[in-house]
Amino acid sequence: MVVVVGDDGARERLRESVAACGHSVVESSANGGPPSADVAVADPETVQRGGFPPAVNRVPVVVVAARPSIADAVDCMRAGAADYLAAPVRADALDAAIAAALARRHPPTLGYSPLVGACDAMRALGARIAAAAKSDLPVLIEGEAGTGKELAARALHAASERRRAPLVTLNCATTPAALIEAELFGHGGTAGRRGLLDAAAHGTLFLDDVDELPLAAQTRLAETLAPDAGARRNGPRPAANARVVAATRRDLGALARSGRFRRGLLARLRRQTLAVPPLRERGEDVVLIAQTALARSAAKLDKRVTGFAPAAEALLRRYPWPGNVRELENAVERAAILCEGPTVAPELLAIETPPPEGRDDDAAQPEPAPVPDGGNAQPSGALEDFFLRFVLANQDQLTETELAGKLGISRKSLWERRQRLNIPRRRTRKRGPRRGQA
Repeated sequence: MVVVVGDDGARERLRESVAACGHSVVESSANGGPPSADVAVADPETVQRGGFPPAVNRVPVVVVAARPSIADAVDCMRAGAADYLAAPVRADALDAAIAAALARRHPPTLGYSPLVGACDAMRALGARIAAAAKSDLPVLIEGEAGTGKELAARALHAASERRRAPLVTLNCATTPAALIEAELFGHGGTAGRRGLLDAAAHGTLFLDDVDELPLAAQTRLAETLAPDAGARRNGPRPAANARVVAATRRDLGALARSGRFRRGLLARLRRQTLAVPPLRERGEDVVLIAQTALARSAAKLDKRVTGFAPAAEALLRRYPWPGNVRELENAVERAAILCEGPTVAPELLAIETPPPEGRDDDAAQPEPAPVPDGGNAQPSGALEDFFLRFVLANQDQLTETELAGKLGISRKSLWERRQRLNIPRRRTRKRGPRRGQA
């Protein structure tokens, strides 16, 4: 990584401090190649408005500003800096910034992958994706909800020879059962509507929640994936040249034994399998993903939120994340919306602290006091406190659908919580015509 410092004297002092922390340090300049040492202490010419020069734009950059300003900080963070510190900086603060930036050297697991992670399980997944990308066999991706199965499918497509052709996605759980077969295979013969298998020709068809596929469609898909599908398929047209990648969070073997999933389709999908680990088994990846999500949210919101307070990081590590990466990203995005300083405090994450070790029974926990009907009692708990503050701060700018989406809940849940917490929906001025209407 590169530490950019504003003057020669400060650069020399920081070089000594960084070396004292145990890092290998070299001096670097804008014209040099990527540093081979852990840390390169560079001059400010390595930073240019609008981006970093090619010599350093592939490694993390920490900027230490002799004359800091908000405008310069925003420019540097937008250009890709991992952190922006004001001189003089304490050695422990610089060491922490370097450690956080160095942790970002490994993700994504693969150069072409949207997956973020450096733990052993994610490295193994990356190796499996690279191996599976070399063939055209179907792939089954298994994992809990929210672990990133679609991202694994996208990484697989991007690593394959099919990457220049389309990746077509169908969520089998949200597509009506009466329409799903026509969506997959089309209808009306050669002159009729094309199905998604044809639309993904020479590319990849990703079937999310494949366990929700109706049995008739499962049978037809199994026939399409058979080795002699082109000869056996009814009609004059051979099977489409699309690679099928399917994902599930359920035990397809158990479903097949109970008759709810076709054994023939399971056998074809299981020629290659990928297992995406749950977030609770990924160690420090939790903080790594949170930092990535925070940087993305801060850029979208045009905020300078650069990291998490130590207590917030400890909470991120301690919380079990039953909703996996999706829950983590939603929590970080909500925290970024509410954060008014450079770091995210633990209460902004709005997640419940797990009970002490050895106390895992819900019955031992006291029930929260109910809010009286029509009363003005304040909500109890971090989640309800966050809900109250977020709704009051944003309900005049967002629709109910947008509010529910930002909170990661349904509109029905939003309405129910409004009633329970006595937060009536304010009247807003009449909206204009919807897009596309006169």
